[in-house]
Amino acid sequence: MEKDPKNVTALDMLGLTDGSMGDWTQAIADFEQEAALKPRMRFRVSDAYCNRGSHYPREKYDQAISDLNLVIQIRDASDPCECEPYNPLLAIYLNQTREYDKAREVVALAQRSGKRIAPEYLEQLKASNANR
Repeated sequence: MEKDPKNVTALDMLGLTDGSMGDWTQAIADFEQEAALKPRMRFRVSDAYCNRGSHYPREKYDQAISDLNLVIQIRDASDPCECEPYNPLLAIYLNQTREYDKAREVVALAQRSGKRIAPEYLEQLKASNANR
């Protein structure tokens, strides 16, 4: 049986299934196809990128940074996404790359968007300022 490339419901279910199995790359492809047919479902794409970015192994932080920054760029304020990109991105900048200026930028973006930053990351960033 072949999948119908114009069946929005089937594409949505396929993307959700792929995501639940941890295949975020395929889920992104499914949701991109769905969003092309039904643009208001675009939030599924950003949610899949966010999940993929949050689940990369530690050594693939460059790919995680790329995905999480993309989510921040494409996400609409009204998106009902469950995954949030700010804290995972902040953790990478603080703990892996030690790019504190970029970490401060993420905090500023999150605050402008009304998103919560984990207090331990704010403390870590504050401590990095003291060590300058």
